[in-house]
Amino acid sequence: MADLVHIAGAKSAESERAWYLLALAPRRCPDKPVEGEPPSTEAGDMAPLQGVWLLYTAPVEHSDFLRLLFEFGSRGALRWDLHECYTVTEKSLGVGGCGTVYLGQSRMRLPAQKDAAKVDIPAVPQVAVKKLNKSGGVTEEISIRSEIEFLAVARGHPCISALFGVFCFNELGSTESKRAASIRWTIVMPLYSEGDLFDYLAANGAMKETAAATLMLCLLSALTHLHRLGVVHRDVKAENILLANNKAVLSDVGIAAFLKDEEAMQRRVGSPGYAPPEVVTDLPYDEKVDVFGAGAVLYFALSNTLPFPGKTLKKVLELTARCKVKYDPALFGEFSGSIIQLLKALLQKDPSKRPSARKSFKALWTMASQKPEIARSSVARITLQAVEDFESLASTGLESMRSNGHKPDHKPERLEKKIMRTTSGTEAKTAPTLEEASRGGSKEDPAKPAAITEGEHQEGGASPAASQGKAELVPVPPSGPKPTSSGGTFSYLKNRLGWSKSSGGGGENSQGMNQ
Repeated sequence: MADLVHIAGAKSAESERAWYLLALAPRRCPDKPVEGEPPSTEAGDMAPLQGVWLLYTAPVEHSDFLRLLFEFGSRGALRWDLHECYTVTEKSLGVGGCGTVYLGQSRMRLPAQKDAAKVDIPAVPQVAVKKLNKSGGVTEEISIRSEIEFLAVARGHPCISALFGVFCFNELGSTESKRAASIRWTIVMPLYSEGDLFDYLAANGAMKETAAATLMLCLLSALTHLHRLGVVHRDVKAENILLANNKAVLSDVGIAAFLKDEEAMQRRVGSPGYAPPEVVTDLPYDEKVDVFGAGAVLYFALSNTLPFPGKTLKKVLELTARCKVKYDPALFGEFSGSIIQLLKALLQKDPSKRPSARKSFKALWTMASQKPEIARSSVARITLQAVEDFESLASTGLESMRSNGHKPDHKPERLEKKIMRTTSGTEAKTAPTLEEASRGGSKEDPAKPAAITEGEHQEGGASPAASQGKAELVPVPPSGPKPTSSGGTFSYLKNRLGWSKSSGGGGENSQGMNQ
């Protein structure tokens, strides 16, 4: 991550074009908080500069310069000109543990691009602005760094939520001596006015097979992209699938991890009802957790029920550990054998028997493309194009290695995971942990449970070791700061979450659990 600031130089005497000077200052990642010690408030902006890149442009139109700044921001550069770019309204789109999402209005007046067929993203008039709570600079910055990194890594896929920019600003009335406490972080993202899949199913009931197939093409294409980049989402659920123009978009990478990050991949993370048996029973896991989550989403979309219904968290985890999925003919009898076969494959208890996201996508595309309404769908075609584009990129990279005398990996998939892969110096999340839920339960409706994460004790955080009895599960708000204590799983669910959805759209609708 690097801070980005800029100034305008003199305008050209012959036109309205101007020179611009940009300064990019790499931001040192703050150290993780030490257990038992109060969190430091010395965030990255207070650390000494290690170096600065100065970029000087040729004379350019102001609109072209704004597009350049947008490109830097979409790649994770930290900007300080939020209020010059967007007006943040008072209309709240959702409230979560880490902050509030507001409706934002663009203040950038950009001329239309020549290619009218493409969406001019910097010129989008309305956006979602996630304004994070103040929580002590270091904890907040570490958490946001992780989310930004994964958004930047996965950028460009049509079915993965995009990053428009990351901004900081100083609160009015702050003093220089308390600068760290006065800084507010914001993330600007696309606005998905149709809400998430959970809300859609609540309002409209179960989907028809064609709609569910299109939904799954979007989801499996997105997961194929992430897995080839070596990223595991770890929280695939209906609440994290946003809808817009008949397209489904996977959002909220707050508890994602790189597959090769052994420390992160030991944490028990996910959401009860969507997390697979290996997570619930405290076994090693890999990217197949996302495939299982996709299966739970498909089950939910076709039946408007989750595969492991239960009135208490403990019951949900016990059913997940057994993984005896029921396919009620009254709910699934009207669907084709092909989609039911795919559903059963995705929900296999043994992860080694689950197909990869790529194989699942290919199988679904072969089946769904035989339906004229899907074959003609522009949404379905872009999901296929995204998969094929990455395969072409991987193939090109492999041939380039061969032509330069390099010996490729034995499996092309390994190469694909390296392409476009970025790494971070530290993988620090306020991610929650899994512990067993062997204590009593609440009678609250578990229709929209919180996410599971493993780590230090948070105000509601936990790990589902289902029936193995090691500790209790406690949900933690999404991407939020680490609380200092926990009131217990079920008291937290009852008092704070109510086993129901706690936030709205705009990417602020996932929850984590911490030990």
